[in-house]
Amino acid sequence: LMRAVPETTESSLLHLCEFIEDCEFTALSTQILYLLGDLGPGTSAPARYIRFVYNRVILEHAAVRAAAVSTLAKFAASVPSLRGSIMTLLKRSLVDEDDETRDRAAIAVNVLSLAMEKNPFVPRADDANPEDPDVSDVPCADDTAAYLLLDSLPMSFDKLERSVKAYISTPGTMDAASPVSFSTLPIVEDVIEDSSEVAGNDFSSNNLDLIPSSGVAPKKKKIDPAAAVYAIPELASLGRVFRSSVPVPLTENETEYVVTCVKHILPDHVVLQFSVQNTIDDQRLDDVTVAVEGGDGLFEATGEIS
Repeated sequence: LMRAVPETTESSLLHLCEFIEDCEFTALSTQILYLLGDLGPGTSAPARYIRFVYNRVILEHAAVRAAAVSTLAKFAASVPSLRGSIMTLLKRSLVDEDDETRDRAAIAVNVLSLAMEKNPFVPRADDANPEDPDVSDVPCADDTAAYLLLDSLPMSFDKLERSVKAYISTPGTMDAASPVSFSTLPIVEDVIEDSSEVAGNDFSSNNLDLIPSSGVAPKKKKIDPAAAVYAIPELASLGRVFRSSVPVPLTENETEYVVTCVKHILPDHVVLQFSVQNTIDDQRLDDVTVAVEGGDGLFEATGEIS
């Protein structure tokens, strides 16, 4: 309804606030709180929702309390005039018995304190034209709280962790004078499962022995294709890998030797990683080489590593 008729947003949010006052479902309460944090600050009177959100901090269990703290932080980051009062409420959660709630409150209090010190709220002048838009209650362009509490990360936490690990494993990066930022971190991508793995995950009678007794399939480990480049010092010195392609088959899967290629795109180079798989049990491959042609003079093979 709010998407179809935006004029009903405020009344719909108030109905949802009344609903969570007596809601026994954790998932619904947290979803409504996150919705309030996204849409509530943009309404004509965002302060009216603070009471309903803070009631969840007082009356609910840990999961809902943590969601309510995040919602209060979003209100404070979006509406500078409410930061002082919301800070008082957030400081009470610093002694919460749940560690997740305490951590969220501590981060919000620290970030908001720095933002309030750097950009204190200045109320609108009394003689200002009421028809002019009120820009005093909007976060500044360099507002730290709005950047940290409202903007999403350019990558997921899982990819951020793997990107940092790849950055640390790259030779010479830890000795560089430039600070670590998202622009300097390697771009990590997930390898798509090949057809053999997907075919082996069906629940036919031939594959029942592969299913664990618990009935839950084991979690597959994500592999970053660029990790192979960073592990070789000669290639790691070429710079940051911007993109890595999925493995491209160069031969048929039924042939004796299956060859695949992964392209790693770097600032001034393209690294081709060839993988040769021997499917014949009674034979072994030795001294395998790959011949690469530049083609039309656009590319030139500068070296190879086996």
